[in-house]
Amino acid sequence: MLIHFLKRDFATYRAFWVVLVLMTLIATPFLGSREDQALFILAYLYFFFAVSPLSSLVGVTWRSQHVMSRNYLLSLPVPRRKMFRWLQYRSYVFWVPYLALCFWAPLLSRGFWRFLVFLKLGYLEYVSACFLGIFWFINSGITMQLLTERITGYLHLRLRFLAWVAMVGGFLLEIVILMAPLAGAQRWGLGAAPYLALLLIMGIGHYLLARKLWIWR
Repeated sequence: MLIHFLKRDFATYRAFWVVLVLMTLIATPFLGSREDQALFILAYLYFFFAVSPLSSLVGVTWRSQHVMSRNYLLSLPVPRRKMFRWLQYRSYVFWVPYLALCFWAPLLSRGFWRFLVFLKLGYLEYVSACFLGIFWFINSGITMQLLTERITGYLHLRLRFLAWVAMVGGFLLEIVILMAPLAGAQRWGLGAAPYLALLLIMGIGHYLLARKLWIWR
C-alpha cells in the first residue's frame, strides 16, 4: 500500500517534478561559478518543493479533501503507527533533491566550503547535520500542522490567538536554541557534537509528539 501512496503523490505533484527537472537542467551549466547564484536558486527551489506538499501528506482536515484526510488514512486497515511511518517516508521523497544538493554543495562552491571551515564543521559532520536537520524540520512541520488543526477548532478568538503565538514562538525559540551550538563551535571550538546531539534530541521529541497528535485525535 505504501507504493500506492507514493504513486499517488507522484501523480499529484507530477507538474512540480517536471518543473524541478527542467530548472535543474537549466541551472546545471552554471553550477560552480564564482557567484554561486545557480546553487542558491536551486537550493531555494528544492526547499520550497520539499515543504509544499506537507499539509496534504499529513491529511489535516482543514486543508485536505476528505478522500485523503487523516480521518480516511486512520480508517484504513493498516496499523496506525505503520501508517505514520509511511507518512515519514512519503515526506522524505520530496526532500531527496534538496538533500542531494546539500551533499554536492561543498564540492561545487568554494565559498560554501569556506563557510563550513568558518563554522569548524567537517564534511561528515555537515552531512549528518543535513540528515538530522531534515528529520527535525519534517516532524516539526507535522506537529505545527496538527496543532494548527486543533487551534482552528477553538471557539474563543483570544484563545486561538494565544495558541497561535505560543506555537510560532515555540518554533522560533527552537531555531534560536539550534543556532547557539553553532556559535559555540565557531567561537570556542566545541565541535559539531553538541549541535548534532541537540538536533537528534529535538527531532526525536517532535517525532514522538507528531506521532501522538496524528494517531490520537
